[in-house]
Amino acid sequence: MISDKKILHIFDPAIISQSTIELFNKLDFSQRYVVITSHPEKWEKISSRISNICLIDPNKEDIVEVLGREISNADIIIAQALSYEKAKAIAKNKDKSKVFIWGLWGYGLYNISEYFGKKKDSTEYSTVLKRKESLFGKIKEYYTFKVIYKQAVQKLDICLFLLESDYKLLGEAIPHRAVWRTTCYQTINNLIGPDDFKIDGTSILLGNSSTPSNRHEAVFEELKKSNSEKKIIVPLTYGDDKYRAQIIKSGSKYFGNRLTPLTEFKALNDYNDLVKSCSHVIMAHERQQGFGTIMTVLYGGAKLFLSEKSPLYGWLQNIGIKVFSVESHLSFGLEQKLPLELQRLNRNLVKQYLSEDLITKQITDILVEACQISKMKLSEKAKS
Repeated sequence: MISDKKILHIFDPAIISQSTIELFNKLDFSQRYVVITSHPEKWEKISSRISNICLIDPNKEDIVEVLGREISNADIIIAQALSYEKAKAIAKNKDKSKVFIWGLWGYGLYNISEYFGKKKDSTEYSTVLKRKESLFGKIKEYYTFKVIYKQAVQKLDICLFLLESDYKLLGEAIPHRAVWRTTCYQTINNLIGPDDFKIDGTSILLGNSSTPSNRHEAVFEELKKSNSEKKIIVPLTYGDDKYRAQIIKSGSKYFGNRLTPLTEFKALNDYNDLVKSCSHVIMAHERQQGFGTIMTVLYGGAKLFLSEKSPLYGWLQNIGIKVFSVESHLSFGLEQKLPLELQRLNRNLVKQYLSEDLITKQITDILVEACQISKMKLSEKAKS
């Protein structure tokens, strides 16, 4: 074992949570996984293989109290996504020897940056952070962000964010002392499953969820201007129900039976079969979102359109991957597929950056660093 430090992971029941636990569990550290879920039956398979998983039912237990007890028994705590309950448990902890890490899964950072006024596009975040108009609502919102999230963020030691731009965004909202370390949890093998993945169709894949950050309506307007007759597949399985209904209604009005909305979760193989049919993929988010799908379609050879405002657009370009701009290329770029030489280029770069060897090395280095910080903190505590 690399270190005897006790590492605690706190998960939400996200789609990739189980594969992430499997990835961490391959490493030679003492680790415990707490999952907040009201559907323990969905975790039976993995919990039967991995004994150090604890499931917390938010409908039956006081999450903050349970998390507080778990934190007290750990040396290093990794909040895998920083929900309000996790932030509150961290904020309430008074032990200065604990090492806190935030593994960014998206929404927490953008809630914070929206509240502190670092992102001005309220339509993008309307289903994530809804402004409170009542006095009670404003007080609750103030307490959530100016007290709980601020205290939690200022206790962080490491921000485990893929992109440095997101780390800088957090610092602009809440000044803190945490260092930035980069990695992701999605290896290429986890994304594509046991079979190889290559695009073999001509459809369009639009977005990854039923949230306004996908900017479906704006893309619909651009697609109406094109001469394309391609089938349009729109994943809407999770997000806001009212927004989902709105997008299905407007999309059907514009494109009729060319529109195929996905409203039910599918097994990975079934979902990948649908994605394989899409030679063109449009992810118009202006923030990091849909990373797993984006890397999968790039590996498979799709022509990918991202917003120039998305931090992923610049990151992918910087590592040499060929992507296209929603703002500049969408109106005329749907007729031609991505040339074979660019497909091969993108495929090789995705394999390189999402290799399990590279990702496990990155994670191991980060956990070793966290163990060193823990030793330093305990030494300082002993001297005081």
